[in-house]
Amino acid sequence: MMGVSYGEVAKSSQKQQRGASGEDASTRLVLSRPLVDPLFQDLTSNHRYYLSYFASSLFKDLVIYDTPNYNPLRDLIPMSGEHAVLRYIMIASSALHISNVSRKANSSLTKTSTYPGAIVSSQSVEHASPTSYRDGLIAKQRALQLLSTALNDMRTELVDIALATVLLFIECDLLDSGKNDWRFHIKGARTIIGTLAQHSKLGDVQMSSLRRCLISNCLVYDIFGSVSTCPKLLETPQSIRFDITPLLRFAEANNYLSCPAVLLQTLLAASQLSRNLPNELASKESFKVAKERAEALLWTTQSFDPLSWATELQKISPQYDLDSRIHIASAHKAAVCIYISRILLFFSPSSDSYENFEPLVSDIILHLSFISQEDPLYKSITWPTFVAGAETRDPERQAWAMTRLHQLWGILLWGYTRNIMGVLAGVWEKRATPVGPGSSALDWIQDLMTLEFDCLIA
Repeated sequence: MMGVSYGEVAKSSQKQQRGASGEDASTRLVLSRPLVDPLFQDLTSNHRYYLSYFASSLFKDLVIYDTPNYNPLRDLIPMSGEHAVLRYIMIASSALHISNVSRKANSSLTKTSTYPGAIVSSQSVEHASPTSYRDGLIAKQRALQLLSTALNDMRTELVDIALATVLLFIECDLLDSGKNDWRFHIKGARTIIGTLAQHSKLGDVQMSSLRRCLISNCLVYDIFGSVSTCPKLLETPQSIRFDITPLLRFAEANNYLSCPAVLLQTLLAASQLSRNLPNELASKESFKVAKERAEALLWTTQSFDPLSWATELQKISPQYDLDSRIHIASAHKAAVCIYISRILLFFSPSSDSYENFEPLVSDIILHLSFISQEDPLYKSITWPTFVAGAETRDPERQAWAMTRLHQLWGILLWGYTRNIMGVLAGVWEKRATPVGPGSSALDWIQDLMTLEFDCLIA
């Protein structure tokens, strides 16, 4: 299976199975366009319902603009009729999302809580909507079984199917909780992408827009995953030995995180640096080199011009969104500056260091205040919101961050947003615990690397 422990994931998922049953009436939604393609005629009405839900409701969550000829991921719907592995992961994603819809309708989520209480368990979701949740687990288990076969048959025409399935597995895990299994699928995506790179199949001329979209989305998740979890759970993506700049630029246009490519690249480099910091103390020379590297990354980030970036992006954006793009890019810029500055403090600690970054927190809050809940780019706020909340010591600003994440959960109903709230509360709880002298200048970055929160923050 190309070095990916999908069997281990399948085993853990299988333990949660209870059995399938009919549709959950409490979560039944009126869909405007049922799937009537001959490829889907042999499916059960339950499965057709879930696929129709995916096409009408979930696709728009995966991109900024789900408009005709601008969302290559829609090509996956007809492909799912011929490839069961793709079909089952779509069914699983829909069922889990419907479970979240049901849970929101039947209960309310406290805006602030301590870390343990903020993590919503699979059992609590299942209790809220047992039918759709069980349907999701069963479909996911079936997709895992089929994925093993797909990864062992990497013919050219099936590469996109395998890559799309792995990407949808990552997003399915984000729908559920954003914990645990996503790491295995990111590693699987690395393997597939690495194989394509070895065979020189990543040139712009050779790639379809669908493949470019699949690879770029996987790379974006990979970078944010390397930043938000500890090294022993997911190493940084150093095994990808090719220029990812064109692919990250492709992702700028319609990846729902809307993070500029240059900021993604500096974030990746900073993440690699932060994980190697203990080794950098081995000698004065390595210490100096690492510090200079961090300073260069900070300079690159500070030199980034959101206005120029957003203006250039208007050439390919299906809608005029200059102002929103500027604000999102500016918030990402401030967040990356905070991240890299925290690393620099490792080399030159300061007792009042947290005060130095409050202006950057203010920048994030200011720019995100211009992004309304009705804006398609609202789904792009997660990472900068988390960084602002993790960095600030101001209770009002902490409450602002938690409120924004709670609002995002209410819009997207993706389980990972609830768990990011839990991670944020865990960072605050850890900081409130008395510590002796010599606490890490990395602060919350160190917490992400050592406390094993294991939640994809993206």
